[in-house]
Amino acid sequence: MRVLLVNDFEHKGGAEVVMHAQRAALSDAGHDVEIFAGDAEQLRRTPWSYIDSHEARRKLRRMLLAFDPDVVHIHNLYHLLSPGVLGEVARWNSDGRVIAMHVHDLNVACPSPVIGARNDVAETLSAARRFGSIALRRWDDRGRAHSFLRAGQWWWNYEARGRLRAVDVLIAPSAWAGTHVTGCGPPVRLVRNPVVGPSCERVKPSAGPIWTMVFVGRLEPEKGLLRFIDSISGVEGVRLVVLGEGTERGRCERAVSDAGIECEFLGWVDQSRVAHEIAAADALLLPSVVHENAPLVVFDAIGASTMPIVSNAGGLPEIIERFGVGELFDPFDPGSVRRVIDDARTNPPSAKRWARASAMLSDQTCERFASELVAVYREFGCAS
Repeated sequence: MRVLLVNDFEHKGGAEVVMHAQRAALSDAGHDVEIFAGDAEQLRRTPWSYIDSHEARRKLRRMLLAFDPDVVHIHNLYHLLSPGVLGEVARWNSDGRVIAMHVHDLNVACPSPVIGARNDVAETLSAARRFGSIALRRWDDRGRAHSFLRAGQWWWNYEARGRLRAVDVLIAPSAWAGTHVTGCGPPVRLVRNPVVGPSCERVKPSAGPIWTMVFVGRLEPEKGLLRFIDSISGVEGVRLVVLGEGTERGRCERAVSDAGIECEFLGWVDQSRVAHEIAAADALLLPSVVHENAPLVVFDAIGASTMPIVSNAGGLPEIIERFGVGELFDPFDPGSVRRVIDDARTNPPSAKRWARASAMLSDQTCERFASELVAVYREFGCAS
């Protein structure tokens, strides 16, 4: 079968890691796979192209005609390509072909791909269906202009033009995401993302005078690191290792200095170094103040027997409950943060719980991911 993967970027973040793992796994299974990425096409960016990029539609049309895929699997398209490309896919499609869309976030259900952890998800999604709310609500923290564009892109494509009707099936990597996009139109199938990070054996015991937490991600407000640092001010015997860059790096560096916390900022590093730092730490820190879906880095931590301590929002509680290791905290409550750190330091998971989590994780392979995707493609009528 020929599969075309469509995404805004070729290389950027977790969605792109999943896309390349999908490409490799499907190729290994004997399928012909190509990628259509917005950044590789050097698309012009204007306010209107953000809402509905005719250039992206024209270039995708040429790719569809040349490659003639049996399956078009869409990842993200709200940065560069615009959901307008779904109109092109709909015109090209015919019987025996399948259009799938990966639910990396909730953008198919509302204008904002991220929803604040304090916001009720159901209420936010309901507001997106009311014209007055969608026009007045803040959908982007960068300002009113960005918020207006997000609302315009979503309303024009999904409400006014009904372009989600081009999609045969939504692929959700978590039950949490699947629940919230059910009702958007297309049926939903749960296919959990594969474990794709390089493995690294644990390099230190989970006990000692200094307890090390590693943070991996963008240093942006929604990731919550600055708030977390403020919450642990004065806590003794802890150390932070920060992997990533972003607009809040300077503020985070000043915050750890003011709080008297030992911290090392390493910037962006390659995946092997990320794996090493996770395995060398006592805990993986994910203090997001938005609803996360299914972050790959949590699976990397579980694979290294490194305790995940994560926000209690989005799909993160689902992961902790499934695997039986890790701790949840309220990122807006300093008392909750301190209690979780104290509990994680004094009551680490037993060897039996880690063995069970490792066994579950070993089943979340790229090969299984590809097999489950192919089964979904065939379920929805792929003729190849």
